[in-house]
Amino acid sequence: MNQNVNPKQLQQRLSKQASRAAAKAAYDLKQRKKYGDETIWCAWFDGSAHPNPGTCGAGVVLRSPDGRRWEWHQRLGFGNSSEAEYQALILALEMAFPLVMADACRSLLVLGDSRVVLDDVRLDSAVSAPSLRDLHQRARGVMALFPELELRWLPRHRNAEADRLSQRFCE
Repeated sequence: MNQNVNPKQLQQRLSKQASRAAAKAAYDLKQRKKYGDETIWCAWFDGSAHPNPGTCGAGVVLRSPDGRRWEWHQRLGFGNSSEAEYQALILALEMAFPLVMADACRSLLVLGDSRVVLDDVRLDSAVSAPSLRDLHQRARGVMALFPELELRWLPRHRNAEADRLSQRFCE
């Protein structure tokens, strides 16, 4: 051990580490409460188009109530970012459905960073852009299969894993 270590500095350093650990634990608890607890399945989705329009990809992360995780990514072909986001939402719903239904829990919380798609899918298809109506109807059809479903927007930086997966085919 370094003889020149000031006990007061060491105590301050340890106090900062404990403070950071406590802050991280509090943040983790807040996220569990915000994005699902032990009774809810969570699905994060993201779609990408490079350039826009261009090559599209979708990424999905699914977490079970007991913490198990699944990841999917899929090449979507050519399209724009809204089409990619819609297709990623549909992929998330289709991948989650058999797993959620096989579990005793029937709730799904779907999280994405596309306000356009999340707001649009909540509305009547007549309001959707004509190019998105088929995707809108398909998403609404799959959503109707879930006994309990909640859609929630989150900032892009909180959707990094789904974003990373969606970029795999766009590079």
